[in-house]
Amino acid sequence: MSIWQFAESMPQDRASNLLGWINFEEISKLVAAGEILRFTWEPFKTERWLKGCMRALFVLKVPPHVYDAFFNSPEGYRAQYARSVERGTAANRSLLTLAESRLLAHEQVRQAVAAGEVEMEHLKGSLRALDAKLWIVEDEATMRHVNAPGNEILYPVWAKSRIDKGQRAPQGTLLDIKGGWLDAAGHERRDDWKAYRSEDVHCTGWT
Repeated sequence: MSIWQFAESMPQDRASNLLGWINFEEISKLVAAGEILRFTWEPFKTERWLKGCMRALFVLKVPPHVYDAFFNSPEGYRAQYARSVERGTAANRSLLTLAESRLLAHEQVRQAVAAGEVEMEHLKGSLRALDAKLWIVEDEATMRHVNAPGNEILYPVWAKSRIDKGQRAPQGTLLDIKGGWLDAAGHERRDDWKAYRSEDVHCTGWT
């Protein structure tokens, strides 16, 4: 996107690299090939209406330049949502589909299924659920950067938002893949607190 630019605080070589990515498909292939560090069949942790539900959680490690392209480039994940909610939703789904076979074949997944901790069909259902998504791992160092003052990404729509986080460009290597929440019967239960996630990323660059 020609209207997606970077502030002067961004090192010129980094900005040039981010502007050099051609399309989201190129980035998706690199993300989907990332190292799978961890799998968890994760329980919903609070007393809200989803108590008792479970979802798939994977942590991927990708090279720093792939992380940067995924999250901060004008062809990356957030940039797809910036164009439109529909385009972001389609990009999210295409990347999940691209990664699915590797995720389900992971050794920790096979062990969990063999031990009866989770059914393979439930895992597939979680990854294919409407609320399944990707995002950066929001660890302490990442959020310290995100919450720091100053804009790094200059995108006019996000500049109008009261939320400054979307205009920051954190660096790292870790990404989350979070499936949708399923009840004991394997049916998706949507989280009302995340109902407007796509719209939030579209309007503010953050969720």
